[in-house]
Amino acid sequence: MRCLFAFQVPYTLATDEAERIGVDYVARISMAGSDQSSSVTAEHMLSNYQAIQMLCTRLHLIRAYVSAVANGELPINQARLREINALTRRLPLLSSYSNNVSANASIRPAEMSDHLFRQANDVCLASLLASLTQGMHTLYNCMVKTTQVIDRRPMPMTTGSGVYGVNPASGFVKMSHFLGNIS
Repeated sequence: MRCLFAFQVPYTLATDEAERIGVDYVARISMAGSDQSSSVTAEHMLSNYQAIQMLCTRLHLIRAYVSAVANGELPINQARLREINALTRRLPLLSSYSNNVSANASIRPAEMSDHLFRQANDVCLASLLASLTQGMHTLYNCMVKTTQVIDRRPMPMTTGSGVYGVNPASGFVKMSHFLGNIS
């Protein structure tokens, strides 16, 4: 016979800054649904602005730390510098831009602008493809439901009713024949 014991185990929740921003965003959207005095777009823009502001302050703090380490004002902490390097590698725009700058040894705003436009176009294209896919799925579901409604109609089979069970009174063809559900 087995016995089951339950013990309390201490735990901590470790969250990333991006997760906290996401939770804050979801909380603001859900609160916007109950409060009709402000628009959802304004709330969305406000939360994006606050997230960018927080990111900017954190980047200034990191930059100040790296400058202080480079000037010898603070001792070198290899683990922290590796974390900063990993953070900059997680941002694809910064890493590809820094690779281009180090390779060319000059900053070219036109290349940065082209990269941003390409990235924006990719996002818009992915969104368009997702919308088209969702639209096709909705159209297919509508077609299936229409077929089910038409197929459930009583269709008297008279002599010479035509191909695929055409009901001369309604002018409809039994749609299941066209969808492959020949009964």
